[in-house]
Amino acid sequence: MFFEDVVAQARGRRLLSAEHFTVDATLLEAWAGQKSFKRKDQPNKSPDDPGNPTINLVVDACVVAGTGTGERDAAIGLVAGLPPRRVTVGGDKGYGTRGFVETLRNLAATPHVALKTKSRTLDRRTTGHAGYDISQRVRKRIEEIFGWMKTIGGLRKLRHRGGARVNWQFLLASAAYNLVRMRTLETAS
Repeated sequence: MFFEDVVAQARGRRLLSAEHFTVDATLLEAWAGQKSFKRKDQPNKSPDDPGNPTINLVVDACVVAGTGTGERDAAIGLVAGLPPRRVTVGGDKGYGTRGFVETLRNLAATPHVALKTKSRTLDRRTTGHAGYDISQRVRKRIEEIFGWMKTIGGLRKLRHRGGARVNWQFLLASAAYNLVRMRTLETAS
């Protein structure tokens, strides 16, 4: 509920796009695994620029098991939940499957996913459009959001077990990110 309230505030302040969305996934690590231990002398990578005013807000978020198809299924569910209107949806090569692209088109969304080598999932109708090139540039900004959530938002190592608790932690970090972004966007204008 808190996350939805923050998004509603951003929508009320006209800080959200109603035309383009980008979907992506990130791997969240748990504390429990033996393989997750790392040497203390390894450098800690931080996001490029967490104060970057060009990064957009998180409009919706959910946690799913990393099955290989769960990310695309979740993205379809998130796009299906949008108000009915024509939108474009950007994504990386992992979203460039025939089934995902066809489902987006059935939802009246134009797929702007990155093309795999020798892929035939998108044709020149889509990739030849200037909006496609813009989508490919801006879709990479979502990685900075994940970087902020992992370094500042406390998601580098999960503190909870179970899908519901992890989803709660993810939504809380998403809401916190949006509050910081809203402050930055409003002071920049």
